[in-house]
Parts: sequence; structure tokens; C-alpha cells
Amino acid sequence: MKALADPRVSVDQLADMIVTATVRLAGADNGAFIRRDGDAWIVGAIHGDPPFASGERHVAEAISIWGRAVLSGQRFHYADTKFAEPQLPDAEKRRTRMAVPIVRDGESIAVLAMSRNDPGGFEPSTIALIETFADQLAVAMENARLLKETKESLERQSAIAEILEAISASPTAVEPVLDTIAASAARICNATYAGVTLLENGALRMRQSVRRAPGAATMQRAMPLEGTVSGAAVLRTAVVQVDDILASEEFPVTRESERRIADGTRTVLAVPLLREGEAIGTIFLRRAELRRFTEKEIGLLKTFADQAVIAIENVRLFNETKESLERETAVAGVLRAISGSPPRRPGRDGRSLRPDAERSAADRDGRDPQRTRHARAPRCPSREDAGLERRSHAADDARRSAPAR
Repeated sequence: MKALADPRVSVDQLADMIVTATVRLAGADNGAFIRRDGDAWIVGAIHGDPPFASGERHVAEAISIWGRAVLSGQRFHYADTKFAEPQLPDAEKRRTRMAVPIVRDGESIAVLAMSRNDPGGFEPSTIALIETFADQLAVAMENARLLKETKESLERQSAIAEILEAISASPTAVEPVLDTIAASAARICNATYAGVTLLENGALRMRQSVRRAPGAATMQRAMPLEGTVSGAAVLRTAVVQVDDILASEEFPVTRESERRIADGTRTVLAVPLLREGEAIGTIFLRRAELRRFTEKEIGLLKTFADQAVIAIENVRLFNETKESLERETAVAGVLRAISGSPPRRPGRDGRSLRPDAERSAADRDGRDPQRTRHARAPRCPSREDAGLERRSHAADDARRSAPAR
């Protein structure tokens, strides 16, 4: 019971303790705990000699007793497998078998299976004990689920906060933001590779990427839209996921690229970056296993995509504003230069001279330009001067007309 309350103990570790205890107390020879993981079922713990090994992945089928239990959500108990209907595999072995499903919200999430080599079945008290241990496993799995969801929620919030901080700290360059997005996407979605592509001149170019597994370098050349997973996401403006890219005929360019990289990639995903309904790039992820990305993971990647678009828009607007201010500053400088220039005056040859040029010419002639200007200007006679001049002319006329003596 202490292990149930210890968050450091994983479900499989707890299951190993419970399977071992159940086998001992129930008088069984073999035991196993099998839990659901997506569309597959993983063997989490075994004891004795069951027909599978710990860590194996299986598909639930009605041919096995544990498959019947998880598919129906009901307990199955055979006192002698030779008389089981439908017939079970290896009926001559493990003659007594029992499987108790662990159900949550009407769906089987795990199964606890016990077997004994001899026929005869389990006693009712033993069956009740096995069901009690199954209930404890159900509690442990629920605690683990809540703890995992809380941890994932904190990781998502932390990743979003990191991206927002990168956006705030980098208003002039988008690369730091895209690098943070790629790293967060690879870490939280448990991908072997994550990258951000942007649409440039009708093709996609990888801008930032993070690799978490060995492999050849990722191609940095432009990628066509046709024949690629990212290209399909751009053209469809929708998420595109391929369960096994090595078996895909729809995306030959991506398939051949993954074969060349040789990092074991199987499942790939592309989430478009949408701006006003049009795709401008993608977030592209790869996994080195056949495991689909969940709806929660895709939802988080869509949030990352929105943040990438915001960062790209911020940088574009910043650069446009900067260029506009630079143009306005240059125009203002030209206007100031024009308004601050003194007027030109005509020179001797008819061409205009600036005052400083006129002063230089006067200096070469040894003249004061101010006095020279006044000397050249004609003086307007006053009325008194005009009268004196008329009387002088009249006296001259009288002398000329007088007879000579």
C-alpha cells in the first residue's frame, strides 16, 4: 500500500510487486500484467513462465484469454483449458487460467492474468484475492495517469512560457524563437527529430531543427511541395500524419529522404503554420518507431505553430517600421538641407553667385563689396538739386545772349 502512494514508483514497478505477490498467495505458477499503450498492449510485468516477455507489444485478440478479457471488459476463468470454447492456444499447458480486466470509463486499460500448470481452477476466495489486486493496480494506474497529466500540463505551460519569452527577447530575428519551438516540440512529443520549415519562393526550406537521435545530416536545400509530407500540410492547410513513412507511396520524396538519413524514422507528422488561412511553413516531427502522435500532442504543436506565426509577423512588422523610419529620416534631412541654403545673386556674366562667391570676387579686385555695390548704384536727385541745376542753366543762357563789349 505504501508503494501506491509513492510517486517515484512507476506502474510497471508496482505491477511487478503485485504480480509476484498474487502468484504466491493464489498458488499460481505464472502471472502477467499487460497494459494498454495507444493501439497496442505492452507486457509490463511477468512472473514464472508466461507465453510472452516483459516489454513486448501485442495486439489484443479473442484467441487468447487476456485478449477476451480486455475486449469484453469481463473476467474469464477456465478450470481446464482443454475444454475452453473457443479453443485457447497451447491448451495442454497452463491448464488453469484466469484474466481480470482493469476498466476505466467503460474501456479496458489493463489486465491481470494468472495461470497454473495443473487443471482444477482457482477457489472463489483466490478469485476474490486476484480481483482485489487488480483493483489496486487500477488505483495505481489512475494515480499514475493523473500524475502524468499534471506533469505534462506543467511541461506544456513551461514550453509555451519559454517560447513567449523568446518572442519578447528577439523582436528583430525569428531564428531564436524557431529554435526554441523545435527543441520544445521534440522534447515534449518524444520525437527523434523536430524542425521548422518556411515557404520561400514556392518551396520549403528548413530554418531550425533539433535532432535527438543519431543519423545523417538533414537536407538544408529547398524541398518541393509535391511528394513531401510538409508540402501536403501546406497545400491542404491541415495536419498530415503518416504512420509508416517507409511504406508510404503517397510521399516518395520524404520517404527517400528518410531512407537516406537512416535514423530509423517510421512515423512522421507535419503541422502547418497558418497566417490568415494560408500556410507559410510547417513544424515537422519524426519518430523512430511506429507510434502515432496523440491529439493532445497535435493540439500543443498547433499552439507552437501559432506562436511561430506571431514571431514571424513581429519581425516583419519591426523591419517594415524600421525601414519606414529610415526613409522618413532621410527625406527630412534632404528637406532641412534645402530650406537652409541661402539665395543666389546674379554675377557679372549673368550666372548666379552666392554671397560668399561675391565677396571672394570683390576681395580679388581689392574692393569692398559693400562700398562697391553702393558706388554703382545711381543717386536719385532731390527737388532742391533740380532747382539749382535749372537756375545754373538759365544763367549760362543769359551770358551767351548778351552783346559783346
